[in-house]
Amino acid sequence: MTTLKSERLDIRSSDDVVRARQATRTLAIAAGLSLVDQTKIITAASELARNTLDYGGGGYVVVDLIENAGRRGVRLSFEDRGPGIPDIEAALKDGFSKDSCEDMFRAAHDIKGDAATFGYPAAGATADSLCRIIEHAPDIGKVPSQLIVHHINAIQAIVRERTKLDTVSTASELSRQLRGVADEYLALVNRDRPEHLEAILAPSIVPTE
Repeated sequence: MTTLKSERLDIRSSDDVVRARQATRTLAIAAGLSLVDQTKIITAASELARNTLDYGGGGYVVVDLIENAGRRGVRLSFEDRGPGIPDIEAALKDGFSKDSCEDMFRAAHDIKGDAATFGYPAAGATADSLCRIIEHAPDIGKVPSQLIVHHINAIQAIVRERTKLDTVSTASELSRQLRGVADEYLALVNRDRPEHLEAILAPSIVPTE
């Protein structure tokens, strides 16, 4: 395995978390990763950097562009000053923390902005729907986990199956149905929050085809 490029970044503040995310994104693009794989590793970098800062007392990350047998990838190595995890069971409980929701929103927002450019407009529309759920749900912890999982799986499927002849119509229909389910859920949980209903009921401006 060969290291083609390496960058070491200290993690001492929230700005450093952003820099770790940006460095990972730059090398993920340089490695030629797909849009979905870029989003996965950028989200992982953001979450690990945030944990290094909040629970590890700060530290650093080394972001490497690597190559092995003609294939390129990105390697992340984090080191912090923390004592470890005293209660592993509590750490593994289901639910979304505020920071993880923010990271998921940023990842979905990135896909929404970049998907059409990369030739995946339906993925962008699905990511837009996921952004709306995170933004308008009164309590993200009470959002059915399957609703979020279905959005993530749909984005992956749209990208993976892009070369099939019926992909455009199928992807657009999948995106439309998910948006309908998400809007129905958001309208229900925001029935006493009229200031959110207007935005929920507004048509999406993200292209699906």
